[in-house]
Amino acid sequence: MSEPPHPDHQAVAALPNSVRARLDEIEREHSALVGKARSTLDPLAVGPVQLTLRVTKPLGFPPPEMSAQALGFAIRFDELPDDFELAVGQVRDRWHVSNLSEVRHVLNDFRPLIFNKSDSVYYAKVHNAWFPLLADKDTIAELTASDSTGADCTDALRRWVGATRRVLRETIDHFEFSYLYNGVLQHSDDSYSSRFFSDYSTGELNYVYWRHVSALRLIHHLLRPYRVLVGTVSFPNRGSLR
Repeated sequence: MSEPPHPDHQAVAALPNSVRARLDEIEREHSALVGKARSTLDPLAVGPVQLTLRVTKPLGFPPPEMSAQALGFAIRFDELPDDFELAVGQVRDRWHVSNLSEVRHVLNDFRPLIFNKSDSVYYAKVHNAWFPLLADKDTIAELTASDSTGADCTDALRRWVGATRRVLRETIDHFEFSYLYNGVLQHSDDSYSSRFFSDYSTGELNYVYWRHVSALRLIHHLLRPYRVLVGTVSFPNRGSLR
């Protein structure tokens, strides 16, 4: 779990003290969340594991919707940046986030995985589809895990994945993604109109962006177990232009 995205140190040094104080506050918030996640997950961590998928009814697994979900999640996750830096710049003695278009793009890329509950690649739906295999509650297929010595560690991995989901949910709930996606980036809900207008005109929206982008590295880390689970099925080769 790495440090939050940050701008160039020289740029930070040139920022007004009031701005640096707000950014320090965001960094402390991120560090506290990382510490909380580690305190929960580190005691349950398992080393490198080998996953084995045993299919009891080959003609029935995976069903088309599960295959599409796995492929969709893998494609989206693999294209997410895991090392994104914010940039600041000065225009007429005022400081702004200078790569705002990239910030908006990155935040939008995370949306189907962490916020859109109706999307099949939403993390909770992926969990509900694949965790039962690991928990041996599926009659069609079963996922087992073994450590570097070949010993079975399925139970340990199951506890770690379950705890990771809880930490991921708590992390997402800690932030204001509803405001960000429904009031700023994707939609313009009436319930957020007054706040959006105020945040935009006062510059507070810069900190809203900064705070949520800073959370993405931790969220990306917490999503990774699901990429591993869906990767146990074979994906087709991507077709080329013809």
